[in-house]
Formats: sequence, structure tokens, C-alpha cells
Amino acid sequence: MEMNQARTMYDHQEYEALAAFAQDEAAVASFTEQDYFYVGLALSRRKQYAELLRLYKQMHEQYPTNRGLNDQVCWAIYQLYLKDFDWEKGDQDLFKRQAAFILSQSTDSRYSVKNRVIRMMVEAYKAGKLGQSRNLQEADRYLSMMDPAKLPDTPRVTADGREYASEREQWYSDKIKLMKSMNRWQECYDWAEKGLRAVPKLHHNYDAWWPCSQAVCLRNMGRTQEARAQMEKVVASRFSHWSLWAELFTECDALGDTDAAFRCAIRAVTDRSANDPGMLINFYNDFAAFLMKNGYPEQAMLHRRYSALLREERTWRDRNAHFEWELSPEIAAMDIEQTLARLKPWWQEMAAKGKAWLTGQVERLFAEGGSGIIRGDNGESYYFDARDFTRKNAVPAVGMKVRFTLVDRLDKKKGVVKPNAVEISAAD
Repeated sequence: MEMNQARTMYDHQEYEALAAFAQDEAAVASFTEQDYFYVGLALSRRKQYAELLRLYKQMHEQYPTNRGLNDQVCWAIYQLYLKDFDWEKGDQDLFKRQAAFILSQSTDSRYSVKNRVIRMMVEAYKAGKLGQSRNLQEADRYLSMMDPAKLPDTPRVTADGREYASEREQWYSDKIKLMKSMNRWQECYDWAEKGLRAVPKLHHNYDAWWPCSQAVCLRNMGRTQEARAQMEKVVASRFSHWSLWAELFTECDALGDTDAAFRCAIRAVTDRSANDPGMLINFYNDFAAFLMKNGYPEQAMLHRRYSALLREERTWRDRNAHFEWELSPEIAAMDIEQTLARLKPWWQEMAAKGKAWLTGQVERLFAEGGSGIIRGDNGESYYFDARDFTRKNAVPAVGMKVRFTLVDRLDKKKGVVKPNAVEISAAD
């Protein structure tokens, strides 16, 4: 190969012709370091990964200190051996050695496969795919190999325009979850605080989940009053989820505020997100214990029975052994449908208890049309979001007469909690 020929061919994107030199033993025997480099780049471009590894071995024998193709070679190893690794039948020791090679030889370039392999190792140890069980300490060790400050903070956007967490945001999410799972409460709290400051735009409702994790940390560190204050801010946000109310229930109950705990529990079991009862199995048991302790024996038994039936349906181990009281023969004989037929009306009755219903009319719509202001017949004005209409796909219009109730929500722009109109319906 003539001097600079490989570089010239690469610059002219003659990748196929350049890659063909790798099959010519006589040509390879006369390769300079530059020739190896550009032919290797061409092989990588054409995804001829096996040929690239063979060429790299030959280059390394002649030029052992040359690291010019390391990133391309690491990508080749990832594509050939790691990407579609068979976790059940594959050689895990070989997998770990290949991963270790990649992590030691890759650069920190944005085009490097290094972070992808680190994340693969994190997920493997979290899921218990490497070894006999989950190893969160190893998962954290690998995650700590990445510096979040150097990760991109721009959201990832799919071809159909959907936006997802940036690499930096995902790193903080993983770190917070790992610290929480290992009961490293102060570290979990601190990482959540750092994440909230370091990520300019949060996705997946992390602006609620991370502060909720902080509340869990505070509670487990014995700072329950602070945890409650934190959760009250969280549930006042736009986002609602049954588990947020369940966490606030735990804090209110621990502080002896029975009325507040009861209201939170009812909000949890009636929240829109509680559409899969399997997610609430443990909470139904917690609520059952609370109800029995506070003078609701029948409802306590129904919740305990419902939890047991859900576990039985999923063939999960029963966790009712810690209860010191038994079910009545009537409730013990109920199936899921019969249990729910008793629970649902009671949940609805308790959810409606103490609600004040107001009337008014839509006074103003904001430019985007999804929110606006309702002027109550009491003379007060309340912000609303169209998603809080009880009828799906309702289209609010100025002058529409409405019936609604109020809930306190956080005004993020002003940083204050204000009453918002919710459960809105057209007034007769």
C-alpha cells in the first residue's frame, strides 16, 4: 500500500475497498501503523467485527503500544459477545473478562462503548444475572465508574418524538434506587438532593419520586416529622400516585395523626394509579392493621382477606402470620368479587366524606387550552387542568357552568400551595 493511500481512501469513504486489504496477507504484512488504523476504521464502519479483531491482534503483535483502534475493538467485542449474551447458558466468567477488557481499554470519548458496558454490568448485578443472587454492592461499584457530571444532560428523543431521561438523569435515578435498596439512607438522601440540582429537566415524574425517596430516608433516620413535611409537598404536586399517599400514611400513622393517616390511606386505595391491585397487596395489609387498631374490625378483616386472595391468585407466599387476630367465618369464606363488592362502596363513601362541593363557571382558558381559571359562585378563583374533568376528553369552554371540589396543589412557578379545582363536571 502506498504512503497515505489508506488515509486517502478512508477520507473518500472507500470503506469496502479499504476493508478488502485486510484479507490480503501480503498487503497486511507491509502495513504501517497508519495503514492498520484506517483499515481497522473501515472494518468497523462496515461492521466486520470478527475481521477487525483479527486485524487488531496482528497490529498489536507489531505495535504493542498502539491504542488507536481501542474504541473500535471494544465496540466489536461488545457487538460480538456481550450485546446478546445468553445469561442462562453463556460463560459468565468469560463475559466478565471481556467486560473488564473493554473497561480498561476504552477511552472516555462520547463514542466509546464504555458507559454502555458499565450500565450493562449494573443491570446484570441488580437483576442477579451474574452469580447466584443480586449483588447491589457490585452494581454500585460499577455505577460509580461513571462521573455523572460528564454525562449528557440533554433528554433522549425517540424517532416518534417521545422524550426520555438524559444519561445524567438516569444515572442519578439508578444511584438513588441503589442507595435506598441497601438502606444507605443518608447517602440516598444526599444523592437525591444532588440530582435535583444537577439535572435541568426531569422526566418520568422524578421531581416527585426523588423527594419521596428523601422522605423515606428521613423516616428511616428517625426524622419522621421532616419526612411528613416533605411528603405533603410531594402530594401537593400535579403528579398523583397511590404509593405517594401510602408513604404519607406511614408517616402520619407513626406520628399518631390518625385522621390524617386515614385520609391518606383512602386516597391511596382510590387513586387512579391503583388500577393493578397486585401493586397494593402489602399496603392492604398495612391498612388492615391500622383499621383494626383504630376500631374498624370489619373493614380490617376485608382488607386482610383481599390481600390474601390477591397473593393466592398470584401463588405468592402468605404474609398474614403476623396478625394477632383472625377473620370472621363469613369474611374468611369470601372470594375476590365478594370482598371487593364490600370494599369498593366503603372506599367511595370514605373518599366522599368531608368533601365540599362548589359550583361556578369557566372564566378563562390559557393559550394552550388545557388549563384555565374557574370563577366559583363564592367569588373565589381556582386554577384547573382539563385532565381533572371527570368525563374523559372533556373540552372546557369559557362560560361553562361546572361543579367541582378542591385539592391543595403546588404552584411550581410561585413555590406556594394553592387550592385547585378537581373532579370537575358540567353542572346541571
